[in-house]
Amino acid sequence: MATQFEKTALTDEQAAFDWIRQSVNLLPSAMERFKRTDISGAFRYSLSGDLPQNHWGLGNTCFAVKIHSMLGRQDQLDREAVSKFINSFQDSWGALNDPEIRRRSAFVRFGRAFKHLNFSHWDYRPIERAETRQAYAALINLGKKPERPYRDIPDSISGIQKYIERLNWENPWSAASHFSHLIFFLKYNQQLFGILRQEAPELIRQAFLKLDSLQQKDGSWYAEGISLPDFQKVNAAMKVMLAYETMNSQDFKKAESLIDLCLSSVNDGHACNHFNVVCVLYACSRKTDYRQEAIRRYFLERLEKFKEHYYPETGGFSFLPGKANTHYYAAKVTRGRKEPDLHGTHLFLWGIVLISDFLGLRKKLNLQFPIT
Repeated sequence: MATQFEKTALTDEQAAFDWIRQSVNLLPSAMERFKRTDISGAFRYSLSGDLPQNHWGLGNTCFAVKIHSMLGRQDQLDREAVSKFINSFQDSWGALNDPEIRRRSAFVRFGRAFKHLNFSHWDYRPIERAETRQAYAALINLGKKPERPYRDIPDSISGIQKYIERLNWENPWSAASHFSHLIFFLKYNQQLFGILRQEAPELIRQAFLKLDSLQQKDGSWYAEGISLPDFQKVNAAMKVMLAYETMNSQDFKKAESLIDLCLSSVNDGHACNHFNVVCVLYACSRKTDYRQEAIRRYFLERLEKFKEHYYPETGGFSFLPGKANTHYYAAKVTRGRKEPDLHGTHLFLWGIVLISDFLGLRKKLNLQFPIT
């Protein structure tokens, strides 16, 4: 069945190019406003509404690095200062995590554990793993690396299989995220530190084989027999796409089913939803010519929706429409003012990179793909 995006051309590529160029050109000056003056190499989460004021901001600074990378402006960063700040959060086990986020999220995590009588909600290790992956990627974008490897991943085929089985595939956005982290660390621990140099390729192959058993008819990955809203399926698929992208691979199956799923999905509300549907459609569009015109129209309409998060006075985007995000990994970090934040700016710019590449505009705009 044709969607609204196949029935009506909502805008044109020249208008899209003009708006993208305008928004991208404002970002370098906007990024200067996010720099912290009290800590070398650090960035704020929002322009003026941040709550923590001490040595915090690992995630914020990682977003800033990837924004500069996508703009091709890493030279605007003090790479030594930024990498030193990021590495200052690494512990003796190789994890990079922000103590302020751990502390500020504790009450919410405890409340979830009590409500669901499930201790896994209290466990900080999943957040720690995600933060570590984010920090690894930022350092690699800087041409740097962590001081120590991250060790909290399995190193055998049986360990890989158990790791994947223990993920909660009834909550596939989270499960697929941690599958993606697994692939990322297997690859980059090998490349950066020589860990499992011989074994990593086979471990990665076995991980993807295990993942195949979780792919459903609509193309997404989740536990068989459960009912999920489409946005959850799309968001889970995005995390799987990042795992394949880490390996520069397009070996996933059912790309046409995933395209149908995405084109029937709204995926609005916040920056993650907006980016996730773009990411999945973009990845599938490189694998098949199926419904290319519908994807083009969907992307042009998606850019119109991006404008609801854009601030033409200062440059940048907010994670939520009309205001900065208030929480990061369940930790309250801003007052939610009407201003851009680095979380939203990072995700919307990344979406712009993918859309502009699909439209054949990326090179004209000098935008780059990030390592993530």
